[in-house]
Amino acid sequence: MATLGVVDVRNLAEAPGPLPRAFIPVENAVDVGRVEIAGPPPHMEGSPPRGDETDTASLRVAPYQVAGHSSKGVGLPSLVDDAGHFLKPCPDDRKGAAEVDFYRRVVAAVDAGMEMSTSLAGFARFVPAYRGTFRADAAGIVAVAGDDPTAAHARTIAAAGQRAVFLRLEDVTAGYSKPCVVDLKIGLRTFSRTGHDSAYIAKRSAHDTRSGQAEVGFKICGMQTWEFAGRESGSERGESAEVGLDPRKRPSSRARRGAARDDGWLQRRRPYDWARNLRDKDAVRAALEEFVGCRGKTKKSSGRAGTHAATSSTRADIEDVADANSAATTNATPNPKQTNSACRASGVFGEALEQLSGLRAWFATQRELHLLGSSVLIVYEGDTTISATRKTRVCVIDFCNYVDARGELDDNFASGLDRLAEMMRAIVDAEEGQGEASEASGPA
Repeated sequence: MATLGVVDVRNLAEAPGPLPRAFIPVENAVDVGRVEIAGPPPHMEGSPPRGDETDTASLRVAPYQVAGHSSKGVGLPSLVDDAGHFLKPCPDDRKGAAEVDFYRRVVAAVDAGMEMSTSLAGFARFVPAYRGTFRADAAGIVAVAGDDPTAAHARTIAAAGQRAVFLRLEDVTAGYSKPCVVDLKIGLRTFSRTGHDSAYIAKRSAHDTRSGQAEVGFKICGMQTWEFAGRESGSERGESAEVGLDPRKRPSSRARRGAARDDGWLQRRRPYDWARNLRDKDAVRAALEEFVGCRGKTKKSSGRAGTHAATSSTRADIEDVADANSAATTNATPNPKQTNSACRASGVFGEALEQLSGLRAWFATQRELHLLGSSVLIVYEGDTTISATRKTRVCVIDFCNYVDARGELDDNFASGLDRLAEMMRAIVDAEEGQGEASEASGPA
């Protein structure tokens, strides 16, 4: 993928600079490449603004999306292009309008030079850059989706003579060769005590308790990692490991080919069907340890092995898939520099914690909005031979359910961030403690 427009999140003190020409917001552009501009869209109450025409020739189903409706084959597909954009379906309803409004408010706050600590200008560095909205011919989306389950909805829209509307955002996985991604829905609750009625609160409260989010403070929605399995394994046969997923709901062959395109690398996908079983702190911690290659490699995690039935069985499934792929090879030997056998908590979570600290500081002062159902996305480079050139990226996504803060701090999202940071620090400490113990027990 192209690396244009990737925001360097390591500089947390500065707002994003001017956008490269390739990423001029389409509402304000006049003539940018393939995009045909229809002029500034009128404000439309209760629905997203009218978008712009765009050619679908460079579009493809997003290969690294780990959560959301599209990843479950619902609605339109999420797409990416060669310019580093992520195209998120934007429904013509309240949620679509809310998300467009959110991103426009962020851009407006930055352009106005508003106070960083109390306005959305300070939040801009933690969200994907917004590049406007556009409409695409639904028949073209059907062709792009191919045999992906989301093609069904695209066909329905095409038959009705409608256009597909998308948010055009920065693709935060662009520039990573083997992006390892985890989607974490943040907060102890997914409802507002002041912004929702009693029936909705009761419904969401029961869901938050059942899913474990109320206990843990956040919820894993999906995850993917990479392993170097040998030059003649997995990818040569066009395979990727879809762990814990109902075979009837597996991604399309198009998505699988894109995921396994690199010789010798195996993409391990852990989607919603897997994540929904992570309902307590031990199970969630085990999954986060696995995300950075630390499962069973620290004193704390090895002592907890098998404490959660769902996680234990999921781990066994993962190992079985890896063994099956390895057995089918011609005894190819992985490059030890490329395998993800080493625990990487200190590097990956260490960088992530620095960014979470800046994010948490903003939530300690802003009283503009409360986030509900929003996620923190963590991305890092899975290929250790080049990981030093690509730092861990942390950003917040999904803003269709936010509510007005009414002058109050967002203690719900802030508490979720605190719980996540606490668990990540514990994993880092366990790794470092294990390293010290190994050194102490080594030969004199």
